[in-house]
This record gives sequence, C-alpha cells and structure tokens, in this order.
Amino acid sequence: MKFFGTILFLLYTIVAPFIQFLFYLAIFISPRARRFHELRLTANREIKTLTIPNKTLYWLHGASVGELDQAKSLGKVIKKREPNSLLLLTWVSDSVTERNLLDSPCDYHYPLPLDGPLSYRLLLGKFRPKKLILFAWDTWAWLIRSSKSSGCQVYLTCATLGDTSNRNKGVLAYFTKLIFSWLDGVYPAHSILEKDFQSILTQRQRSELKTLGDTRFDAVAQRIQNTKPNVKFRNWAKENRNIHKAQLNLVFASTYPSSELGILEWLSKTKLKNQISLWIFPHKINDDRLLYFEDKLKDSDWTHARYSQNDPSATIQLMDEMGLLAYAYEHANLVYVGGGFQHRVHNVIEPAYFGNPLFTGMKIENSSEALVLESLHGLFRYESMIELLDDMEEKILSEYNFAEIRIKNKNFVLANTGASQRIYEEIWKHPKV
Repeated sequence: MKFFGTILFLLYTIVAPFIQFLFYLAIFISPRARRFHELRLTANREIKTLTIPNKTLYWLHGASVGELDQAKSLGKVIKKREPNSLLLLTWVSDSVTERNLLDSPCDYHYPLPLDGPLSYRLLLGKFRPKKLILFAWDTWAWLIRSSKSSGCQVYLTCATLGDTSNRNKGVLAYFTKLIFSWLDGVYPAHSILEKDFQSILTQRQRSELKTLGDTRFDAVAQRIQNTKPNVKFRNWAKENRNIHKAQLNLVFASTYPSSELGILEWLSKTKLKNQISLWIFPHKINDDRLLYFEDKLKDSDWTHARYSQNDPSATIQLMDEMGLLAYAYEHANLVYVGGGFQHRVHNVIEPAYFGNPLFTGMKIENSSEALVLESLHGLFRYESMIELLDDMEEKILSEYNFAEIRIKNKNFVLANTGASQRIYEEIWKHPKV
C-alpha cells in the first residue's frame, strides 16, 4: 500500500513545478492570479528582512477565513499559556484580507506559496518552527513533508474528511494514506468523523485518534460575547422588530442568485404574507442583483427596502452592508444558510449559537457541525430552494415545535466550546521525540 502512495507522491512532485509554471503564465492574463503572485512576492521580500528573536516559535496554518478563525482561537490559548512564544499564521486563499487578521494573536502573518518540493525553504529556514498545527483539511503533501524534514512536529486539528471526499477514494486513497502517515497526530472536529479517518491512518495513529472538537465554537462564542454591532444597526434592528414583532423573522444568510430566484418565486405564492418578515444577506453584494430583486418585487404588495435606505418598516430588507450577518441571527426565528446548493454550506455555528432552526441545501458533508445539527433535528436540508421554502412554510403553518430545536441548537454550541484548550493540553502535554 505504501509503495503505491510513494509512486503517487513522486508523480505529484514531478507535476507540481509544472503546475507552478502554468500558474506563472496565468498571471499575464488573470488579475486574480497576478494579485495572488504579487502578495507572495511581497511576503518573500519581507520574510528575508526579518530578524527572528531566539524564542520558541509555533506555526498555525489554515486554508481560508474559516480555518484562520480556528487558528486564531488556538493561538490565543497558546499565548496565554506561553506568553514568550512566537506564532506564525499562514493561509492559502485569496479571500483572506487584512480585516481577517485584526484580532489575530500571532506575531507573523503570511500567505503560503503554491505547494512544491522547494516552496517552503525560505519560511522554514527563517522561522524554524517547533510545531506546525494544520486545521480542518489542508494537508498539502510538500508542506507536511518539508516541515517534518526540518524537525517540526505536524498535527491536524479540527480535522474533517467526509464520506464524499475524493481524497479517500480510488488511487488517491493511497496518496492520502502516505501523507497522513507523516502526521504526529490527527484530532477530528467531532466523534462522528472518527470513522472517516480509520481507514487512512496507521495503526499507531488509530490508537491515538482522539476527538478534541472544533475551535471555531470558541471563536464564535468569543466574537459574539466580546463584540457588538454598530449603533446604527442596533437602532435599526430594534425598530424593525418593534414594527414587525407579531411576525416571524426569516434571515436568509449568504444567498446566491439561484436561491434568490427561489425566494422570489416563493414570495409570489406563499400563504405567510402577513406572518413573516425577511432579512436577505447576499453572499456578494452586487448592485445588479439587488436591482433585479427590487424590480421583481415592485408590482407585488410586499414592501421592501435596502438596509442602506434606513426604512425598518419594510417587510423585506435587502442587506447591502458587510459585517452585520453574525449580529442578525440574534433577531431571527428561522435561518436559511447559503452554500448548501452550491459548493458547501457556510457557517452554521453562528446562527446555532442563538438557537436558530437551520435550513440549507444538500452539501453539508464538509461541515461536521452541520451533520451533527442535522442528527439533532436542528438542521434541515433539501434538494432545491423551492422544496426548502415550501417545507419551511408547512412547518410554520402547522406550528412545528421550533422551541425544542432552539434549546438543542444553543446547547450544542455551548457544549462544544473549549476545543482550543483541549487541543493545547493534548499536543503540548508531552513533546514527542
């Protein structure tokens, strides 16, 4: 088995530089590729000028914004327990911005280059980390191999894989098994995921497999408890709910164009006309999409307004300002979470924190917390947006027992906080030699 994995790793090593070459060609025609490349050139120049203090340094890596939240939460625990240590935080996705780093406890922040046999020489040579902590699923072959070769321990925490993951299917399973065999520890986000890792871990790793939870629960709880929305939103939300206090407030989070079309179709036929109000948060705020939505509603008897127009009396609110969604959940009765009809469901922890019953599409396998919430009957998934909305309406009309769901969802989130502390205690309890 290891032989096939090694062959695939050699093929990957040969192909990786070719992929990098194709990417370099892409920077001449793609603004996104060009920005990706420029950010890494800037990072390399800055890293070369650094003088790193002679202190213990740990490296935290997350693929994108969600994984960075996981990393920052663990980073805060590390800094509390080892205030003299240094932390390096890295990522890959170009969705990460300076705004995502404002609350970071880490000392250094850099985007990673494309994976390859020589990609990490500068970073490892300069920082010399003692441990590399990976989050969720980002297990690039040469990232792990290079770190191990430099004497760095490597762990995968808040780990997810999923039944539908291609990494555990066909010949790729051999490649995945080899990569995972290099890890010093694998700690799933939830116990229901342990079965996904059993077939790809070594006997030693299986015996040490331990569910430690997902640090995003800590990040969400800390963010909600320690921050408040701006005064404008607080006043607007209070007035909106006073006006519509007899109505259920449906929050549609991270809507895509296809789901917005479903909402429009449903609004034209629903029997809930005077029983609901809607706050709609587009995944990307696009003026053309908002204009289209408004045009389709202009001949209906639904009152509507953009949040920026400051008309809290409107029954349908099109939220055209960033940074408000997490605070909107506190005012919701039912929540639609986007992404489940596209690639993968978005964050369900934030709305669950407030006990909201959740509705989404079928693609939730990437999210252990969504799978658990479904098993608790606190999350419902559907094949289409119309099916979702029709069932939501049927549940409302039949006076479905949402009160019990609200208690279960809230308790689920609270029960899963503390993962950052558990991960620190497990990984740092006795250094491996």
